[in-house]
Amino acid sequence: VPIATALALCVLAKEQQLDSTSYGVLPNLIVVLSIVGSFILVPGLLAFPLVSERSLRLRNLLSISGCKVASYWGATLASDLCLNMIAVAGVLIAIAATPMSWRDETDSGYERRPWATDEPWIWVLFPAFALAMASYAHIISFAFHEPFICVGAFPVMNLGVIIGPFIVAAFLAITF
Repeated sequence: VPIATALALCVLAKEQQLDSTSYGVLPNLIVVLSIVGSFILVPGLLAFPLVSERSLRLRNLLSISGCKVASYWGATLASDLCLNMIAVAGVLIAIAATPMSWRDETDSGYERRPWATDEPWIWVLFPAFALAMASYAHIISFAFHEPFICVGAFPVMNLGVIIGPFIVAAFLAITF
């Protein structure tokens, strides 16, 4: 889903279907929010097998069979990281293939700055995001006992983590 979302919206932004300029604020905002929105479901889907195995006690069966706990968790985290890296690589390819740009205000007006070439941090931070998302899914999976509740509640928790600080900051700004 993240790859298809990124590819479709980057192409639409390139073709100026989202706004009259291909590097305006609105197309960039639509693309970024859509990519973030498509990744909101991913941690719940990564945690689903972990919660299922825990609720069915399959890991106990693996322990009895001789599987070490460290190798079990390491292999599960590595497989989730590989799946995340595929999605992140697809999104980065979509960004690099379509000249997504943003405008930077300079003294002489506006300057077009492409995401892929002028912003090197995207090539470092986005793969790090894949590792953070897999780790987050593994840690928060311990909060759930039922796998389907995990899948349904994770997006709500993710939105709370994203929107919660803004609500607290707004409340503190109004109060003080």
